[in-house]
Amino acid sequence: MLRYATIEESKSLLAVHADITQFTYANNTLRTVVTGTYEDNLPLANVTIAGIEGRPGSLYINCFYGANQGWQGHSWGPSSGARLTYGEGVLFVTGLESDTSGGVWYSNLTLQLQ
Repeated sequence: MLRYATIEESKSLLAVHADITQFTYANNTLRTVVTGTYEDNLPLANVTIAGIEGRPGSLYINCFYGANQGWQGHSWGPSSGARLTYGEGVLFVTGLESDTSGGVWYSNLTLQLQ
């Protein structure tokens, strides 16, 4: 995923700040690695993971957030608001807003299914 802010000059666009976010999934863990300087402080609401064998019982989250708000936080532990819905090999994770309210794309994120 590439996210960026631009400045328009005539017919060209100049990227001022950009992020590249890499997603990996292995051993029941979804990880993102964020590189770049673009900070948006937007929460993550939903994640869909296909190819899961069985419904996990719980979700743990590791999120570093809040750089643009004058403070920084770190969260690691059971998700407080996520809902897990499973069907036909697809897991729908919804309600992540409260766990990622300070912004999920500022730094790396780990979602561990247990």
